[in-house]
Amino acid sequence: MVKYMRLGHHKVEQIRFMGTFEGMNKHLLSETEPEKDMGVIMDIKLKYKEHTAHATEKSNRTHGVIKRFFDHLTDNTFAQILKTLVRPYGYSVWQSSLEALQQEV
Repeated sequence: MVKYMRLGHHKVEQIRFMGTFEGMNKHLLSETEPEKDMGVIMDIKLKYKEHTAHATEKSNRTHGVIKRFFDHLTDNTFAQILKTLVRPYGYSVWQSSLEALQQEV
């Protein structure tokens, strides 16, 4: 399904796909908010708050599993494993966007 994400403040009534992509000639497109693209969730303001919340939740679960099953690790080894396994996909893209969100992760 082809969707679009509106960027900016202008309200758009309808957007029609005018191409011939898989027989979708002149069909209405559905608006989406937020959208996941290449593993990174963005909203219409190009912010990553939802992505950061999702990544934080996922990393906390993994942190708990590692802590439970590998209780014999030193702090240094534990930190290395955590950074290797938990560092979320797309971190280099959204990590510099907001200082507050960096602290969450």
